[in-house]
Amino acid sequence: MLTKPYDLSGFQYLFLAGRAARSGDLPLGGELLDIPVIDHWWQNRDRLVHRGRPMGLEPMPTKPGSPTVPVPGYDVRVLGADGTEAEPGETGDIVVRLPLPPGCLPTLWHDDERFVASYLSAHPGCYTTGDGGYRDGDGYVYVMGRVDDVINVAGHRLSTGQMEEVLASHPAVAECAVIG
Repeated sequence: MLTKPYDLSGFQYLFLAGRAARSGDLPLGGELLDIPVIDHWWQNRDRLVHRGRPMGLEPMPTKPGSPTVPVPGYDVRVLGADGTEAEPGETGDIVVRLPLPPGCLPTLWHDDERFVASYLSAHPGCYTTGDGGYRDGDGYVYVMGRVDDVINVAGHRLSTGQMEEVLASHPAVAECAVIG
């Protein structure tokens, strides 16, 4: 194992970022390092974690594919195309209701109009993250991918993230990627 020659005793947690942790990612990282693996979700545009398991608060159960519930200060929702809140298990646009907490990005560099058009106009009163996903009955949010990262076939918008999730759930598949 590549970690053997290194002293990793100072590691307390392994934080994952960049994409949702799939079911195989969490046990593998935890077993290799013998530490908790923490999935979380954030964006460069707003500079803070929207959902995750903040260390120091009461621990939450891990559900593969979800970085848990919104962190304090964020009112994260999943909205349908008509702007109504999606039911648990129903996919939609992941948004953060305004106002955003202090420290979040208030605009784009020298382009306030593009910021408003890109992030604040699709769902009035909300910051549209550009990610799609769903909530489960416990309030855990699952990010399925970018809403513009879809395969459009015969009028159906197919999420590459949802296709990956189906493929990755098969025991014969170790890793997969769906590219539009």
